[in-house]
Amino acid sequence: MARTVYFHGLPGGPEELSICGDAGALWFAPDRRHDAPQLGFDAYCDHLCRTVSERFPDEPMTLIGFSLGARMALEVASSLGDQVEAIALISAAAPLECGNFLPDMAGRPVFRAARISPSLLKMLCVGQSLMARRSPDRLFDALFGSAQGDDRTLAMDPAFRATVQAMTANALSLGAVGYRREVLAYVAPWRSLLPCVTAPVTIWHGAEDDWAPVGMAHALADTLPTVQSLHLLPGQSHYSTLVAALRQIGS
Repeated sequence: MARTVYFHGLPGGPEELSICGDAGALWFAPDRRHDAPQLGFDAYCDHLCRTVSERFPDEPMTLIGFSLGARMALEVASSLGDQVEAIALISAAAPLECGNFLPDMAGRPVFRAARISPSLLKMLCVGQSLMARRSPDRLFDALFGSAQGDDRTLAMDPAFRATVQAMTANALSLGAVGYRREVLAYVAPWRSLLPCVTAPVTIWHGAEDDWAPVGMAHALADTLPTVQSLHLLPGQSHYSTLVAALRQIGS
């Protein structure tokens, strides 16, 4: 049986799996928020690949990448080759050079800041970190104020709210090094990674996603060479697609 490795979003964390009930209870979900903060992005990818490989030496794997974690799942898949049997991308953030996505992304202020300079992104993260500590409800409302589809229902769930607030505060703490490292790498060109992926890919995406616009799902389906299926979920947005997809994958 293939082992399953889950790559969380940012500023998310492995706690995302708890949102989905029992789905993923036995999966390996490396926490990238504060892991190896001394490493640059390329060196960190090598480190992450070693972490996964050492956890499951010579064992077949299924990789699941959510949101920004999709990039990390693809990085690991391209390095581990035939050891990866399948990849599931959920609410995946595609390379920005694959389309004019940024104007429609709820997180565009963060990505625009990262494109301008690492220093500006760092300043923005400091402000977000202060808000996460002092006014967590205000930060949550800012993140989900424009929620679409079934994310609006999730945002009213006290358990979901508490989980998101806790994992966001964690990701933004201690300088938000892991978050900034991946955001800076995300806004740089990385489309060239996609043809290097050889494992079969399944894409799950909400038709109402305002964090990763649905055009990203189509761009990935058109660019990745081994896409087996694209599931577009009507009425679902970013996190609601995660819940729906993981319940099906984990069943």
